[in-house]
Amino acid sequence: KKVKSKIGSTANIHHKPGGGQVAITHVKQDLTKVSSKCGSKDNIKHSPGGGNVKIASTKVDFSKVGSRCGSKDNIKHSPAGGDVKIASVKVDYSKVSSRCGSKDNIKHSPTGGEVKIKSKKLDFSNVKSKCGSMSNIKHKAGGGEVKIESRKLGFKDKAASKVGSLDYVDHKPGGGEKKIETVK
Repeated sequence: KKVKSKIGSTANIHHKPGGGQVAITHVKQDLTKVSSKCGSKDNIKHSPGGGNVKIASTKVDFSKVGSRCGSKDNIKHSPAGGDVKIASVKVDYSKVSSRCGSKDNIKHSPTGGEVKIKSKKLDFSNVKSKCGSMSNIKHKAGGGEVKIESRKLGFKDKAASKVGSLDYVDHKPGGGEKKIETVK
């Protein structure tokens, strides 16, 4: 089996790269015949200005300057309102009447300042009790005459148990005879 190279890899097999044939010379070149770029020497003698400007220090005459349009039409106008005089006359209140009914009770003097506090001892000798409240005045409340005896009662001998309550006096409940052993 023949192995071929990739497509196009052998198409330019005899090519030699250039660049090695350049000769470097030490001779000065003649640049007298070289021309400038198109139109770059058209204005060769131009000298930039700006240094010839003089700054004048003269005062400007504003005597002939006119006013803005219509600003001097009413130049002789004097503002009014200064003729108003403020009178400092005292107002007469002698003929003024009171509000409706506010003077009806004008001579009223409030009372309450004439109250006197007396410190007399009160006499309760003639005072009677409420209706029937003294009819049973000698009554003694009952219950205070009850005597509490602290005698020991002997009912141990006389007392009997309930019917049939001593029938099973020797009874032992079951389940108590089982032993649980714990072995470690």
